[in-house]
Amino acid sequence: MKLLTAINGRFYTYLCNDKAIVTLEFLPKPTFRTTPVEDAPNPSYWSIYTSYFLESCGDLFMLSYKHPVLCAQKVSQIEVHKLDLSRRIWVKVSTIGNMAFFVDSTDSGVSASLNAEDVGLKRNCIYYVRPKDKGLYIYDIERGTTSVHNPGVDLADYLTPDIMMTPLS
Repeated sequence: MKLLTAINGRFYTYLCNDKAIVTLEFLPKPTFRTTPVEDAPNPSYWSIYTSYFLESCGDLFMLSYKHPVLCAQKVSQIEVHKLDLSRRIWVKVSTIGNMAFFVDSTDSGVSASLNAEDVGLKRNCIYYVRPKDKGLYIYDIERGTTSVHNPGVDLADYLTPDIMMTPLS
């Protein structure tokens, strides 16, 4: 379920093997629609990567976490692609502007897009957690750098924080 998101009452997922966006609508009756798209390019030197799918301001984004060959838990780089549905292609972007993305890269697959200024976060950044790691990682898209926030020395290093999102009022 890491590649599932919703926009305006429709559910979207991306089928990597089929290179297609699948749309599910429930009104007036349940309907599936498949739209072929050109896949985001993956440089050959990245043999291991994980993708996440999310919505931001009505657009679909795919985040590709590039992992070193010998350690699939670490993240060396994150690429951000935005779906250009009119051209049916994923386009690499170098900014998400004033937004901040939250991605829980554990099994829960929670993701969210927030206006960074509204919630006191750094703009143009991806915030994420890793399995069996208590750190909160902050990837700055523009700089291509990652910093880590330690939530406390009293917490065991192998704990994974749960990210829970509540509606903004």
